[in-house]
Parts: sequence; C-alpha cells; structure tokens
Amino acid sequence: PGATARAAGLFDEPPEEEFVGPNDPFSGDGPPDWQWGEIYVWGGVTWSPGPPLPPKDKEQLEEELAETKVRAALLDAAPVVWDAVRDQYAAAAKAGRFAGIPVSPALAGVRFARLVALLDVPVQEAVALVKIDATPLLVHPEGVTNAFNLLVGISSRTKALELVRRHPGLLVGGNRSLQKG
Repeated sequence: PGATARAAGLFDEPPEEEFVGPNDPFSGDGPPDWQWGEIYVWGGVTWSPGPPLPPKDKEQLEEELAETKVRAALLDAAPVVWDAVRDQYAAAAKAGRFAGIPVSPALAGVRFARLVALLDVPVQEAVALVKIDATPLLVHPEGVTNAFNLLVGISSRTKALELVRRHPGLLVGGNRSLQKG
C-alpha cells in the first residue's frame, strides 16, 4: 500500500461501535423487544415477527412437517431397500427385470414409498419387512395393493398387517402378471 493511503488511514481498523438507538431491539437485557410488523435484516436474512398462527394453520404446518419427515426417512431408506433387493434377487437386480417387470433402484424406491403408504406403518418397520422379503418391491404396486386389500377383506386390517409382518411375500399374491406367468 502507498504512503498516501496509509497516511489517510484507509488501512486502519475502524473503531468498534455498539449501536444503541431508541428503537434498537437488542438494547438492554432479556429478549429483543420486537413489535409486530417490524422487519429486521440480520446476516442477510430478513425476518418479520408476526402474530401467532391460528390453530388451523398450525395444524397444517405440523402435518406438512410430518410429511417432510416421512419423505426424508424414505430417502434415507432407499439405499438400504435397494441393498435388500439386490441381496435377495441379485439376478433380477443385475438384469433390471423380474418376471418381465422392470426393476431398478428408482422403481424400488417408488414401490417402497407406496408400500409404506399402503400399510400405513413407520418407514423403519417397512424396511424390516423388506429385509425379510423384498419381493413386493419387484412387482407392480397395484398387485401389492390388491393382495393387501384381499387380506383385509377376508380378515381385518390388524390381522392382515400381522400376516404381512410374518410373511411379506403374501403381498405378491395380488399381482395378475405373476399369476398368469
């Protein structure tokens, strides 16, 4: 740097000043004193406090958060699910087909998500089922739905889930393409 710039003080550290104005929300002890409708920019983030959410909006927000958590759990489970398919059906995973039905990591993930929704069980419970028998992920989801609905129709949802927990392969019974082939 040139002597002129140094002499002008351009490279000197500015003195630290603490801003405390009449409307500074951070003046004093305790939480900031923000008023509804005020807008603050802090570290590039704009935030405006508002009134509490109405109960209906709060419920909707909580439902959306729960759905997001389920989606995240499904994404986390996808590699484990594909590993189960690949371990149990190595030839089908390598060929990309099972009884003429396409098989891939993406399709297994989609079929797994539909299985979780159909059975209405936690993702980790469905992962445990797939580790026992991944066959329901190799067939069309409509067949899995048909098989589960048949089980529910001849017994109850509770009994059908109990049977599926013991033998997940029962869910393949509703697949018409396998029945024909």
